[in-house]
Amino acid sequence: MKYSCITIGTFDGVHIGHKEIISTTFKIAETFGLDPVILTLSYPPKFNNFQGERYLITTEEEKLLLLNELGARNIEILGFSKEIEEMVPDDFVTFLMQRYRAKHFVVGYNHTFGKDRRGDVAYLASATERFGITVTVVPPVIVEGEVVSSTLIRNHLTSGNIRFANKCLGRYYTLSGVVIEGAGVAKSLGFRTINLRIPEKKLVPKNGVYAVLVHLRGKNFPGACYIGESPTLGLMRQSVEVHVIDFDGELYGDAVTISFVDFLRDDMKFSSIEELRDQISRDVLRSKRLIAEFF
Repeated sequence: MKYSCITIGTFDGVHIGHKEIISTTFKIAETFGLDPVILTLSYPPKFNNFQGERYLITTEEEKLLLLNELGARNIEILGFSKEIEEMVPDDFVTFLMQRYRAKHFVVGYNHTFGKDRRGDVAYLASATERFGITVTVVPPVIVEGEVVSSTLIRNHLTSGNIRFANKCLGRYYTLSGVVIEGAGVAKSLGFRTINLRIPEKKLVPKNGVYAVLVHLRGKNFPGACYIGESPTLGLMRQSVEVHVIDFDGELYGDAVTISFVDFLRDDMKFSSIEELRDQISRDVLRSKRLIAEFF
């Protein structure tokens, strides 16, 4: 078994900064005849000290699919056992060397590891001779003056800034879910919608209306997505529902993926059903025009 060139991280979102780290891992592995190993964590370590709800840009299934699309074949998921959480940096590096025959480490500029996150880039630089390893530090990737990170992307998604989040991801943000039965109110307004059951802990963008591309049954359709609690209708329950433009048919139980192209407007309460119906008409028309521009 060859020695490995290893990189480790949560890689939530597999954004353009992560892609730079992973491509660097591949290049170094090829140059020095090492096996490239992608070691991914199931959730960010800092979530352990975070109060409140914790949501991820990608589910584990989505993350693995995206890593595979980048060419990663040797992907290991590292579970957070108590033993691993309590490892001091020296012990953690030793663990990686023994278990994965790690010889070269590729890390982001702000990478931390080990008990209380005491291991960092400076620690790795000081440990190279002691452990007989080499280290490559990948600098940050900047978009519009901001350092790309999973936290930054989460913040922009929850603010409705879909276009910027998409730039940082290097792709359209997606939600995938199974079509479930809804209240049926939208149909009575003349706009049939599908309601999606979203996986637990998957980040849902800010409430409002979005232009989306809908992937279903092997085809793509333009769509308008509503996220919110339907204040005008008094439903007061959070839902993700999509009007699929130019599609007619039953989809209950189908798996559907929506790609967010742009944010159209905030959620709001209208003074009448007629006013709501007119606004939905404008939303659908605007969505169709926007999707036509991009696709």
